[in-house]
Amino acid sequence: EKPRAVHGQPRKKTSNTRAPESPPSTMTEADKSFDKLQFALPVDENNKATEVRILNFSRPHMRAFHFNWVAFFFSFFAWFAIAPLVPYLRVSLDLCDNGNWDVLTDPRQCICSNACKRTLQNGNILNVVGAVAMRLVMGTWVENAGPRFSMAFIVIAFALPVAGIGLVTNAAGYIAARFFIGGIGSSFVVCQFWSSVMFSPNVVGAANATVGGWGNLGGGVTQIVMSQVGAGLAASVGYNNGWRYANLVPACFLVLIGVGLMLFSDDVPEGKFKELYASGQRKKQSYSALIMASGKDPRVWALCFIYGGCFGTEV
Repeated sequence: EKPRAVHGQPRKKTSNTRAPESPPSTMTEADKSFDKLQFALPVDENNKATEVRILNFSRPHMRAFHFNWVAFFFSFFAWFAIAPLVPYLRVSLDLCDNGNWDVLTDPRQCICSNACKRTLQNGNILNVVGAVAMRLVMGTWVENAGPRFSMAFIVIAFALPVAGIGLVTNAAGYIAARFFIGGIGSSFVVCQFWSSVMFSPNVVGAANATVGGWGNLGGGVTQIVMSQVGAGLAASVGYNNGWRYANLVPACFLVLIGVGLMLFSDDVPEGKFKELYASGQRKKQSYSALIMASGKDPRVWALCFIYGGCFGTEV
C-alpha cells in the first residue's frame, strides 16, 4: 500500500496496532502496556482513528464519537427548551400587562409589551453571558480534567438549573435561571476537543463537523418536542404547572447521558485521564501556562473574532 501524504508530509502506513517507537530494552512498563493497545479502527502514530465509521460503536474512538454528539445534542436541546414554553411561563410569572392565570384562561390572551419584553430579553442576554463565561472556563479545564469527565460534569451539573427553572415565581428568578442554564452551552467546547483527540488530521474535520452538526440539531428539535410536551402537560395539569413539569424532561435525559458516558467511554484512545495520570503516561498541565500559551498564539485571536462574528450573527 502506498503511503498517503497529509499537509504535504508523507505519513506512515496506518494499522490497528501501535508500532513500537523505541527498543524494548529502553521501554518502561507503562510504555509496554501503551504499546500493546488494540483498536477496532485503523489508527495513526498517535493512536487517533484515521476513519470515521458511523455504524460502529466500538471503544474508544466511535464510542466516544457517539456519546459526544448525543451529549451535545441534549445539551442544546435543554439549552433552548424554555423557548417554546415562554407563552405559558410569562403568564405564570405575571409578566403580561393584562394579568396572570387568575385573569387569563389562554396563553394567547397575554399582552406582552415593555416590561414583559425586557424581562425576556434580559433572560436571553444573561443566557448568552453564562454560555460565554463557562466556555472560557471549560477551554482550559478540559485539558486536565479530560473530555469524558468534563462533558459528564456539564450535562449533570446543568441539569439542575434546567429542572430548577420550573420553581421560579418572578422575573428576577427567571433571569437568574436563564443565566445558569447558559453554562450548558460550554458543551460545544468539550465536543470539539473530544473529537479532536480521537481522530487523525485526515478525518478530524469530518468528525468535528458531524458531532457538531448533529449536536446543534438539538436546538431545533427541542422547538418541536418541547412545544408538544408543554401543550400536553398544560392540558393535564394546567397552564400554570405544565411548563414547570416539562423542564424535567430534558433534565432527566442529561443525567442519564452523563452517567452513561462516564461509565462506558474514554477520554483519549489510550483510556481515561485518571488512569493515565496514575500510570505516569500523562502529566497535568498548569492552567496559567495553558492560558498564556493560547493568548500568545495569533491564530487563537483570529479564530476568536471569526467565531465571534458567526455566533453573534446566529444569536
